[in-house]
Amino acid sequence: MSAKRIGGDWVENIDPGSGKKYYANLTTQETSWTWPEDVPREEGDEAEGGAHDEEWDEKLDPGSGKMYYFNKTTQETTWTKPVGYKGNTKDDSENNPANWTEVDDPSTGNKYYHNSVTNET
Repeated sequence: MSAKRIGGDWVENIDPGSGKKYYANLTTQETSWTWPEDVPREEGDEAEGGAHDEEWDEKLDPGSGKMYYFNKTTQETTWTKPVGYKGNTKDDSENNPANWTEVDDPSTGNKYYHNSVTNET
């Protein structure tokens, strides 16, 4: 299989050792296991955000009893389901502004913010 141009100077290719996709910049020679941030995805591309089901494992943390996600390619771990993993289209990361809501404290009248993912205030 030959490299497929995906935008800008980037190409998508298959690593012969692992059979996994990787991305290479023809100008800078940079390579990455994840979709380049500066290349927009087109509708119909695999898993928005670059998370592919075969790259991630869902595991149980015995200490907390919570599920976490392990990327077999990058060795990254995260408590939130990666966008694109098993059809997830919502960014549940704690830094996603959509996960924060403004709340009025009835006893003081002050406003505070609540994260619906982490329950942080």
